[in-house]
Amino acid sequence: MSAKQKLLDAENRGWSELHSRFDKLSDEDWLKPGVVDDWTPKDMIAHVAVWHAQTADRLESLRMTGERIFNERQPLYRPRAAAGVSSTFRV
Repeated sequence: MSAKQKLLDAENRGWSELHSRFDKLSDEDWLKPGVVDDWTPKDMIAHVAVWHAQTADRLESLRMTGERIFNERQPLYRPRAAAGVSSTFRV
């Protein structure tokens, strides 16, 4: 098995585990804080979705141009700071 296939398999297992855990939640559980500090499961999914979309965009840009569109000095997207709020970002 190639290194690429091993990575893809590991990623698929991770996504499957994440889906399995969230599938067990009731409607009320989705809004209960405590996943990480005061984050709810809904907050966590929103965070993962934004990260996934940004990463996909960056990887596609790298694939198309051969150049990175970010570097260590560029600040990461922080929705709470961008909105000027100090409480947990909710969607």
